[in-house]
Amino acid sequence: MALSRTHRVQRTGRSSLSVTLPKTWTTARDLRLGDPVVFRQREDGVLELSLAAEREAGETGPARTVSIDAAGARPEAICRLLVGAYITGEDHIVVLNVPPECRREMDHIDRAVKHLVGMSLVSDTENRVEFEVFVDPAKYQHAALHRRLSQMLHTEVETLRQALTRGDAHLLDALESIEDEIDRFYYLIARQVHLALDDSRIARMSGMANHDVQLGCQTIGKLLEGIGDLLRSVGADLAIALSGAAPPSAAVREDLADMLGRFDRVLGATVTNLADLRPSELDVTLEGILSTGAAISGIREQLSRAPWDRETGLLVQGIGIRIQMGLELLKIVVETVINRAMAPEIVAGSGFRPVVAGTAPKVPA
Repeated sequence: MALSRTHRVQRTGRSSLSVTLPKTWTTARDLRLGDPVVFRQREDGVLELSLAAEREAGETGPARTVSIDAAGARPEAICRLLVGAYITGEDHIVVLNVPPECRREMDHIDRAVKHLVGMSLVSDTENRVEFEVFVDPAKYQHAALHRRLSQMLHTEVETLRQALTRGDAHLLDALESIEDEIDRFYYLIARQVHLALDDSRIARMSGMANHDVQLGCQTIGKLLEGIGDLLRSVGADLAIALSGAAPPSAAVREDLADMLGRFDRVLGATVTNLADLRPSELDVTLEGILSTGAAISGIREQLSRAPWDRETGLLVQGIGIRIQMGLELLKIVVETVINRAMAPEIVAGSGFRPVVAGTAPKVPA
């Protein structure tokens, strides 16, 4: 958003003149006392201000290295430690004393590494395995990563609906690869947030200029990843039901597809609000989530009175419950975004002018 504001020139000392910098600008760029800035005078007389290059160049710091002693560890434990090292921002990860049984299951570790964007195996000797992370988190805007996660969730929902509409369990095979991508993006978001806590360049470049935003980004990423897990479990149940000897009737599939469609609509509204921090629109989305939850509760109640066989009844109730759990997670996402929309730098940039204490608010004509 372009910033246009009038500031009065003030005198500093005997002869120097000064003007204050807008707080929204200094906060967004993490400008601190003593930081160097550059003035450039253009030919048309306009004076440009930017951060000095030496600060930008010196902010990245040295590569971060960690060693993991894997003596006695199971492959699953090594995988968890690798993910943990990746998320906490390590660039060079050395795994020592790899047990022989883990050597026989290196494909298990390879699959875990493939879930980590930018991580590669660079050395593998008898007692030592090294990984490097070749990714610059500053190149990713957190809002773009969240939108990408949400779009993949939409693809999952659409896959479930198509499988129900066609009664084809084979369509659900695509869910596994979608879920893998959701995990990859979530781990990248988590890594980005951890690095932003310590590196102002990453924080600024990725749109996470303060701790409140960083906490919100981490929360939203985890909630979206959790919704993906719920949808994958719905797909697992549907695959069994549609492949069984007595698959659900067309009427049951239609009701389930209707619930998923309702969920997808509020998911789409939430995706829009991840980029547009407008409190009025966020409030409408939140109300939409609440009303959708009430509608799905009504559908579940109606279906519970139908004379289904035991398997169909469990399927309908199980999917309905998980969709409502997904709605609860979406509600927290929107509430988190609402909190972000009320951050001081967002409010200041919106043109909102607070009422001064002791004065009556002006009523628009």
